[in-house]
Amino acid sequence: MKFLRFLLVKNILIILILLTIGCNQTETPFETDNIQFCNDSLVAEYFYPNDNEPTYDKKAIKRHFLQNYETQENLKSENGYLTISFIVNCKGHLGKYTVEQMGLDFKPYEFNFEITRQLLELTKQLDKWAVFTSEGIEYDHHRYLTFKIENGEITEITP
Repeated sequence: MKFLRFLLVKNILIILILLTIGCNQTETPFETDNIQFCNDSLVAEYFYPNDNEPTYDKKAIKRHFLQNYETQENLKSENGYLTISFIVNCKGHLGKYTVEQMGLDFKPYEFNFEITRQLLELTKQLDKWAVFTSEGIEYDHHRYLTFKIENGEITEITP
């Protein structure tokens, strides 16, 4: 029952997000690497209470990207927000990647492909996400990482 309430909240939040910023970003879908989902129509969101402990905490995610991201001199003029969304299936495998991009002014912006490629590859390396479990049932779940890029460098990672 708690899970159904969360689904209702999820749908309301998605509608609000689409209404407020949906027109101000560039979205690019990527291949799903032949991942099989347990239930395409029922995907838990990242903020649902999970019975399992998270595999990656914010510090580990930040450390991974800051240690492995290579700033390139010719990309110092790149500024904005880049969000990578993906699904973790009920077996812990990742897929269904989507990249959303916008400038620091929240208007449509397209980063140099090298930045997008590098952040997507580094995201794929984080391949040990905890399986989402609620009341003993395993679900596919949605995750995302948003990077603030200033002068070609990562200055912030959320959530």
